[in-house]
Amino acid sequence: NHCAVGADVETLSPVTDSLALVQEFFSSPEQAVLHHAAPADWEDLFYTIWTRKEAYAKALGMGLSLPFTGFSVLEPGAGSAAQLVAPAGTYLASFAAGPGHRGALAALPGPTGLMPRHFSFPDDLSELD
Repeated sequence: NHCAVGADVETLSPVTDSLALVQEFFSSPEQAVLHHAAPADWEDLFYTIWTRKEAYAKALGMGLSLPFTGFSVLEPGAGSAAQLVAPAGTYLASFAAGPGHRGALAALPGPTGLMPRHFSFPDDLSELD
């Protein structure tokens, strides 16, 4: 009740037409980081960027109508290191959402003292009965 929230969770799977997606939806700094990423790290990095962008767009209530190339959630760092960033005034966190999944959570305006808590559902939901 105190801020707008957006979340996105994606299944890590091979990305088809990855070059077209990156050019259409990723900012220049994000494209540069992906261009220099090791092949073994590329897919995880792609989904980290994508889920962060989606969560932010959902918190704004804009979804894919937001011009995704107009903001960055990842900036090149010194050497080969990249730094996760959030648009001004936004709380933005990435998380692993179980094996083979990546997720992100955005809150606007970025509340102070926000402490997301992680939990795991049992594999067999009948355990909850």
